[in-house]
Amino acid sequence: MSEPQPLFPIADEDDAFGLTTRDLLSQWFKHWPTVAICLLVVGGLTWGALALQPSIYEATAKVWVQTEQQGTPSFLSGIAAYRESQVPEPVNRKIETEIQLLLSRSNAEAVVARLHITKAQLVQSPIAYLLDDLPSWLRFDKPKSAKQVNDEIVELFMKGITVEPTRSKTADTTSNVLETHFACADKALAAKALAALLQEYIQFGAQHNRELGETTYRLVDSKIREETSELNDLDDQILALTVEQASRAEVTSNTQAAMTRMAHSTPGGTGLDATLSSSRSGTGASGLGMLKSETIEMQARLEEAQQLYTDQSPNVRHLAQQLAALRERLNAGVRASAALDARLERLERQRALAVERYTGLRQKLDQIQLYLQLNPVESDSRLITETPLQPYKPNIKTTVLVGLLGPMAGLLLGLMIAGLREYFDHRLQNPQEVQRFLGLDTLGIVPKVSL
Repeated sequence: MSEPQPLFPIADEDDAFGLTTRDLLSQWFKHWPTVAICLLVVGGLTWGALALQPSIYEATAKVWVQTEQQGTPSFLSGIAAYRESQVPEPVNRKIETEIQLLLSRSNAEAVVARLHITKAQLVQSPIAYLLDDLPSWLRFDKPKSAKQVNDEIVELFMKGITVEPTRSKTADTTSNVLETHFACADKALAAKALAALLQEYIQFGAQHNRELGETTYRLVDSKIREETSELNDLDDQILALTVEQASRAEVTSNTQAAMTRMAHSTPGGTGLDATLSSSRSGTGASGLGMLKSETIEMQARLEEAQQLYTDQSPNVRHLAQQLAALRERLNAGVRASAALDARLERLERQRALAVERYTGLRQKLDQIQLYLQLNPVESDSRLITETPLQPYKPNIKTTVLVGLLGPMAGLLLGLMIAGLREYFDHRLQNPQEVQRFLGLDTLGIVPKVSL
């Protein structure tokens, strides 16, 4: 006896819920109005925005940056404790610095002010062009000051500039040449504005170096005046010590000659005390030699007198007193002469150091003066290898790309909406879906009745 068959047999799960490419296309085709509407709306909006935007002209220029040279001259090199860094600046960092200098806001502001650039000459968004065409009574924004308008113009100008290192064709690296592009809505302005920007960029570095050189020149010049004053003061001190040493030697020589005569002519040398008291302490080399000779001679005379007289006799006492005074004068003269020579040597060392500092400062001042007399642009490390030329045709690459991407975006949006609608719609639309998802035959179809 056969098993009873179910009234509503269940279809195989794999066959019931399989989805083929044909099903997917049929579902999208079922929602073709939605796909067509999205395609037309998005494509129409894109083409309308492109129609509102004027033609874009782009100028190109190239700048060679010499990375093996320092951008700023080392004005203080070789002075005092200043030393140059032995580690060179990396090339990539140098290129990045140059790009930031080229894109600095000060350069853009100078170009906008010089060429009197307006917003209509620059590239704006389609919405901005649409708002500009509206009458003033339809605009809800507040009136802007002149500074705000100028800031907006500078921002638009900077957005139109692109700078990137030129890619090498032989290796996976970049060169030292910066390729600069400027896009605007005015054909005549593109090349002129880019040339002005490059000029400001080059003059910016040159002006910075010149200002640094002038500041360093004033500083070095003031230090030279200080060193000159110190040298003059040292020269005066050395001259005064030399004159003092010469005068001491002359006075000592005369004094010793008189002492010798008085010692021989005066019994017992009684006039020697007054002569020694009147002489100046401290002698030169010749004066000290004469004092030493006189001391030896006085010592010999004292020894002769001690052989003839007793130690308590007036002659011996006078000779002993004169000998002690001579020794005291000799010691004082030696100390004074040594102190004088030490002062003179110290002053000469100070003068030698001052002369060395003065020579270094004078040499550096001459170098800075020669640099300032040169054209700063010629001594800079930036060179324009390709000047910007006026473009004759608008740049349509971006326009064509946006014009194609707009309809494609609309198509994708329509397909996505159609897929979502189909995903959330669980109704059975035809006998094929009943057979497929339920495994049942269709007994009847109620036609759609239009009222």
